[in-house]
Amino acid sequence: MKTKPMFFNIMPAVFLMLALAMPIQIALIYRINILDFVGIFSKLTPLNIVLMMTFGWVAYATHSFDKKLFLLLPILNLIVFANNYFVGAFGQDFSILETTISSTAFLVLSMTFYSKSIYRVFNEKNFRWWQSVPRKKLAVPLTIYTNSNTIKTKSFDVSETGIFAVSDSDLDLFKASKDQELELCIHLSDQVLQCKGRIVRKALSRGTYPEGVGIQFSKVDGDLPGWLQSQAA
Repeated sequence: MKTKPMFFNIMPAVFLMLALAMPIQIALIYRINILDFVGIFSKLTPLNIVLMMTFGWVAYATHSFDKKLFLLLPILNLIVFANNYFVGAFGQDFSILETTISSTAFLVLSMTFYSKSIYRVFNEKNFRWWQSVPRKKLAVPLTIYTNSNTIKTKSFDVSETGIFAVSDSDLDLFKASKDQELELCIHLSDQVLQCKGRIVRKALSRGTYPEGVGIQFSKVDGDLPGWLQSQAA
């Protein structure tokens, strides 16, 4: 079973808790009934409310892999530092040391998004391996048209979102750049499926996998899903 990394389950919950922490904190400090929403929100500053809304959006953005998150995180940290500074410097409930520690902890939390393994999940769909469609090991003839070559080869496995093409003897597939759109003809016994796609991976032979390239479809022949379903698992 393909399981999503814990980071993407934990972080949305963490940011939702941060959003809820402010009204809960107000209720505890001022001894306001937790259901007295009017009383609680009357104690929240506009900056508090902005932070609550932003924390909520970050939770959603983490869950949905929205890369705009990386534009907001630096701004969010500045707002958090400003909010905590005013609370520590002018409020009576927390010291400036406590709020500085809190701001620093939030900065460290934010930096985890910039680790290579996390950052690339937001920016490249092919790293969201747990979302990948099941592949079927199928060897069928392929004709691949690049900007400069017509390549005859075969598939190793196929899914509704992509295909792994075995490298040709002239290595023209390996020479093809990743930024060009390829046209593919999948030759079945009774028809030819026509698709388009881009190379997302170039791999040397490893284990049961041969040398070849992974191609992600950008346009799929309408008969491809039905053909895949008709094949033995």
